[in-house]
Amino acid sequence: MRSRWPARIRMTWLPLTMVTGLLLLLTYLLFQSRIPTPMRDTSFHDALQEIALHEVRLTRDVLLVRAGLLPHIDALVQTSRALRQALATLRPGSTTPVGDLDINLRQQVDLLTTVVEEKLQLVEYFTADNALLQHSLLYVLHAGQNLHSETVAAGESTVSAEVGRLSHALLRLLQSPQSPVGTELLDILDGLPRVPLLQQELDLLATHGRRIVALLPQVDTLLRQLLSIPTTRHLQALQAAVVQYDARRTARAQGFRLLLYLVAACAYILVALCLM
Repeated sequence: MRSRWPARIRMTWLPLTMVTGLLLLLTYLLFQSRIPTPMRDTSFHDALQEIALHEVRLTRDVLLVRAGLLPHIDALVQTSRALRQALATLRPGSTTPVGDLDINLRQQVDLLTTVVEEKLQLVEYFTADNALLQHSLLYVLHAGQNLHSETVAAGESTVSAEVGRLSHALLRLLQSPQSPVGTELLDILDGLPRVPLLQQELDLLATHGRRIVALLPQVDTLLRQLLSIPTTRHLQALQAAVVQYDARRTARAQGFRLLLYLVAACAYILVALCLM
């Protein structure tokens, strides 16, 4: 009797060990075969949609500011802030499980982050330069009218004529910032007559006029750089990468479901053999 216990124990524990191993394997395969929630139906996709919307609004607001149709930049500041917040949800440390993202998707997020941050930086430069430009334009237009009236009343026909030339040159410069009119405008400012009673106003007029000549091409250059940044292309590339990422995860889950079926079939056959 004693010599049979080891064999009986082995015959008892061997099936239990196999069943336990199969149960663990089936549990693992069941967990891995779950159909993942597509990222395009989660907050990640919502963030991409918000980025696309705010990026379009940002471009629109910049154009409105440049055209003088958006005198207050509060909307531009709010759009920039909302764009940064939406962009932050795609980066590590947000609510999105970034640790599950593959390397290609992370690279696309980094590229999109880089171009959007570049555009936002240019927007800040544009906003600052355009504010100075608009201030100088308003001063020159207002001061030019006042000087014209004062010089006419005082009989200073030379100053009145130069102020008139200045106004016409400024109008042509606004229509064509990259033209040689800027040089002509500087020559007019340098040639303004010196009138002791009006010298302070003339000096301020010359200062703001030179600032306009310097800032106007710079503001337009910043605007062209803003419009040339390929944010839409990088956003579309990231959206395409998300679709591919979801497809790979779904294919992986289907593969584990197939393995789950095969292992379950093998387990059924093994149990049937043990009961024979």
